[in-house]
Amino acid sequence: MFDRKIVFLIPISIIIALFVLAFFKLETFNYSNDSHELANHVYQQIMSDEIFSSIDQHQKLISENIKQSISQAIAKGQDPDLIIHQLKQNRSSLIMDIAIFSDNISIVKFLGNLVKQMQHTLNISGDACYQLVFPEQYGKYSSDNHEFSKLKQDEHMISLQIIRNANLLENKLDQKRASILLEQAYELLANRYADKALLLADPTQQGIDKKQACGMIIALYQHIISLPTEQAGLLARFMFQK
Repeated sequence: MFDRKIVFLIPISIIIALFVLAFFKLETFNYSNDSHELANHVYQQIMSDEIFSSIDQHQKLISENIKQSISQAIAKGQDPDLIIHQLKQNRSSLIMDIAIFSDNISIVKFLGNLVKQMQHTLNISGDACYQLVFPEQYGKYSSDNHEFSKLKQDEHMISLQIIRNANLLENKLDQKRASILLEQAYELLANRYADKALLLADPTQQGIDKKQACGMIIALYQHIISLPTEQAGLLARFMFQK
């Protein structure tokens, strides 16, 4: 679900406008008419996905970069089906990047939904929670459980809201203030978990107690979403862009 780590967790690729360009490691090519038509066909195929359709409608800068990246990948000889698969596999990472530029209410809802998904998986096992949070290292978590499916549906609707409300030209991040809020949140974790909180400095280290680590991440996120909306949005935004 989430390709990046969360908080001290998150490796970032946040130049939103260049996200897809970087993804395909683009070069400059000359296209044939056939390549152009095939690229258009691929783009129309991903438009069947509501997330990408919403990006096309509300975030023209990103959609134009997606179109260009597809054209470049086609000219490079990449398989169209693989291009579509890769784009769809990276939806969650793209949504998290876009969320940085969205409104406080949407980003706090996004974080709140993540907490619920983590709680659901943690009730199963620490391994399941880690699959949700670190799919690249531990394998992607999937379930046809009704409760989890409903959470995924809610995530989808929140993601659409994030896309609609994002303004890529507006910097909403006060780094200094966010750093203070995050430091206060860490202090609360340290008071509650003592030295065990230090495990989160490297949550994927070998032999870590996954159930305990996920519990601490949930506690941190619960604290954040309990803050006034403006503070919670600022802190969530700060974490997603780290």
